[in-house]
Amino acid sequence: LVYAVGHVHAAALSVDLFDDITGERLCRADLRFGDSDRPGDEKGYLTGILPCVWGPAPLPAPRIYKRSHPMRTVVRYNSTQSHTGVMGLWLLATSDAGMAAASSG
Repeated sequence: LVYAVGHVHAAALSVDLFDDITGERLCRADLRFGDSDRPGDEKGYLTGILPCVWGPAPLPAPRIYKRSHPMRTVVRYNSTQSHTGVMGLWLLATSDAGMAAASSG
């Protein structure tokens, strides 16, 4: 696992990715909310989601999992705001660990 970015809608409070076997939190997406009246920065609206990235130093080391390894998503929404389309998902990018080992040897 080299990249993970969450996708949520307005009124989201958090989105977390967990290793479902160990319970370890792998990523908490950094949700950015607008704080002005400028286009793309509207106050109170979700304006961006920063990814978690793994790779060569100084980044954290990539996580190695089998394709069948279960992951868990936990998304929290503000239930005091009226909204529709409540959902949450992750876009994950991986690298073939066998190819990485072969190219470094």
